[in-house]
Amino acid sequence: MKRFRLILIFVFLLAVVAYMGFGEGLIQAAKAAGQTAAPQQSQHAGKIDCASCHGKGSPEPDSTVENPRCLECHGPMEELAKRSEPADFPDRNPHKSHLGDIACTVCHHEHSPSAVYCLDCHRNFKMKIPGGKED
Repeated sequence: MKRFRLILIFVFLLAVVAYMGFGEGLIQAAKAAGQTAAPQQSQHAGKIDCASCHGKGSPEPDSTVENPRCLECHGPMEELAKRSEPADFPDRNPHKSHLGDIACTVCHHEHSPSAVYCLDCHRNFKMKIPGGKED
């Protein structure tokens, strides 16, 4: 039984190492082919190239995108906040945060599913949101 567990652990670790190397190989192959390093998950999928967000040159796998890049297409933050204001709860606008300026990429991810940053506090710490559903 002990030997079986050791073999299982070894196979798992081997799979993890192989996946990490294979994933990096995919990124390098995509760069060489001029494709995105990972599939785009959002409404941008298949519509823009790497340079649209990352600028000229070949983006690194962990490179970040700054707000000015996003706002070049999506407009000034004030206008974006007006367009995204919920009619029923105008005080809960994710683009007009009580925390001030937040990077777009905190919530919006291009190569992985996006997440609502607000819920990190307003769900995990059971903070009350006016009109919100309580856990």
